[in-house]
Parts: sequence; C-alpha cells; structure tokens
Amino acid sequence: MSNLEGLQILEAFNIAAKKAGLDYLIIGGFAASFWGKPRFTADIDYVVELSSLDLVQKVLEELKYKLDFLHPKKGFAHFTPIEGSGFRMDFMLVDQNTWAKLKAGMKEAGFGSKLLYPIVDHLHLISMKLHAAKQIDREDFYKDLNDIVEIMLAQDMSFENLEKEGIIEKHGTEKTIKLLKDLYQSRIERRQS
Repeated sequence: MSNLEGLQILEAFNIAAKKAGLDYLIIGGFAASFWGKPRFTADIDYVVELSSLDLVQKVLEELKYKLDFLHPKKGFAHFTPIEGSGFRMDFMLVDQNTWAKLKAGMKEAGFGSKLLYPIVDHLHLISMKLHAAKQIDREDFYKDLNDIVEIMLAQDMSFENLEKEGIIEKHGTEKTIKLLKDLYQSRIERRQS
C-alpha cells in the first residue's frame, strides 16, 4: 500500500465525517510527515473525543471498516477493512478537556490535494510522540523519537523551545530525553558535515 492510497482513504473518511458531523484531528504518521519529513505509514491515526466513539464506528461501517480492537480503558480503538487489505485506522480517544486543547491548536493540511484536513499542531504532536515513546510496551519507540527530531528540524525548534512549552518535563522520561537529545545532536552534526 502506498501513501497515495492512504490519501484516498483520508479523503473518503473526511467526506463521511463531515456528513455525519464528526469532529476529528489527524495525528500519527501523516501528521509527522506534514510537520517534519515525509515518511511511509501503514495506518492512519486520528484523535477524537471519547464521546464520539459511536459516531466514529458508524462512519467507518459506512466505509466498510470494522472495530478490530478497543482498549479496555477506551484510550484507543483500531479499525480494519472488512474485505481485503487496506490502511488500518487508529483512533486515540480523549476526554473533553484534552479534546478542547487539541481542537484549539488545530491547523489544516492539504497533503497535496484540494481538500484541507484538520490536523493536530506540531507541539501537541511532539507531546503525543514523546508520551508514546515512554510506554513500556512500545515496540518501536525510535520511530516516535525520529519523528520528533524531524519535526524539530523542519520547524526550526530547539530543546529550549520544548522545555519552555513544558513538553519535556511533562511527557519525557530520563531515558527518552537522553535518546532524543542524542538523535537530535547526531542529526545536527550530520547536517553540518
């Protein structure tokens, strides 16, 4: 599957969500590619308010997707195509207060199409990626840390920016911060040589 196919799914979901009155924001690989450096992703990640889960499920059923997994604490849900292969759609489910903060920072991204899609801002995305990287069961936390470095470089940010915003203190651990600083420094040195 290519990101081109992902864009077709993004468009179909966007149209269906607008029709149903579903509010969402794009996060994950598509957002990381928009704010940082383009990269391949095998799924499409969204964030919605937890109270919207039934509406999400209804919209995705119309698009021929089924609920494949719902986290016991309802923190996230995975949807897969009913038939054949295709991009999995993952939804982070957040409370009303978190949703209000994310929505307030919302931006719009074109992804090379005529449509504009609601996307989380780069600081919230960095926070999410840093939070994900510190999870014990995270299989590939380096992907999240690399995404953060790419976003920082593309947005001309430093660690001082992240510290000023309180992102490092709130979402990082000693291990993830050290790894992130090492990756960042390595990329800066590669750029300079």
